[in-house]
Amino acid sequence: MSLAQKVMSTMSQRAYIATLTFFVSGGLLLATFVASQTQQMEMHWWWIIPYFLVTIPGIVLSAKSDNWQVSLIGYIMVIIPTGWILGPYSHGFTKAHLMQSALTTACVTIAVGVCGAIYPKSVESWGGLLLTALFVLILGDFARAFMPMFGLAPAALKFWDWVGMFIFAGYIFYDMNQAMREEYTLDNAVDRSVGLYLNIINFFIRDNND
Repeated sequence: MSLAQKVMSTMSQRAYIATLTFFVSGGLLLATFVASQTQQMEMHWWWIIPYFLVTIPGIVLSAKSDNWQVSLIGYIMVIIPTGWILGPYSHGFTKAHLMQSALTTACVTIAVGVCGAIYPKSVESWGGLLLTALFVLILGDFARAFMPMFGLAPAALKFWDWVGMFIFAGYIFYDMNQAMREEYTLDNAVDRSVGLYLNIINFFIRDNND
């Protein structure tokens, strides 16, 4: 994108925040719709393979493109597979439980997101720490999955979901903070929506498990 095009595509801060909110909310609504269509499907472990085969290229496409329409295609490549898996995952929970988790997720997202947006200093230095925390969280999840093989109850690590919620809340704060330090363009709004969407979904899943 040329300098002239970037200047032309820059929007006001208010419009940028509204656009970011629109794309994140739209992604969550689309994922909810897809989940409602796949809720009765039986979940299989091998679903993780096509999930990553679609979502990872989608994340890369969105991050690398300077064209908001191309970035949006990448975003949709993340949304639809996520909703597809969320459907059968949510089938085992009551509607009241899902609504409670959704409300908690919404409240935390709004509160933490606003704090991240108005925090006056950049928290770019948090990136490495959050990535390390995420890696440790994934290792803990694997350990928890193998606990029954050794006669241990996974419930003994129930607090791990609280750790996950804390980490993804940190990512919401981080992404909003960084989003407010980029050029206020349509493409950046879409790009940041991808990360925020994934953070919110992961927070919801952790809260739902708790």
